[in-house]
Amino acid sequence: GGIVKDIKGYNKSYILGSTLLKIGKKEKNSDTPYTLSALRIPLILNSLDKDIIGFYIESYDKLFKDLEEGKRGDLILTVATFFKEGMNITKTAKALYLHRNTITYRLSKFKEIYNIDITNSYDCMGIYIGYELFLHRAQI
Repeated sequence: GGIVKDIKGYNKSYILGSTLLKIGKKEKNSDTPYTLSALRIPLILNSLDKDIIGFYIESYDKLFKDLEEGKRGDLILTVATFFKEGMNITKTAKALYLHRNTITYRLSKFKEIYNIDITNSYDCMGIYIGYELFLHRAQI
């Protein structure tokens, strides 16, 4: 948990700390410290109801069906890397050892197929949350 000022805060701090430990153990990267700042998004996703997760994922039905079926792997890998690299096309290209024009092409192809503009921050956030929920649901 965090630093508390009085005895009333110990319970909340303990609950937060134990929840972060559970979530941290599920995460693939064991090098990441189990801190609130490192696990904010997984903490929120972990607190969602399974039905809510299902409804959210269903709203991107075609995309996540393709992901489950292993279709369009190059596009989905590109988008996942684009998230990881902070929506930076140049960094994404370097991470995937591709030319930046290839990344631009794949992102436009993603938009054409799924009608989602991944370069728009709102759409990107929605897909990122959906992607993380999809991965999180697989861990439940």
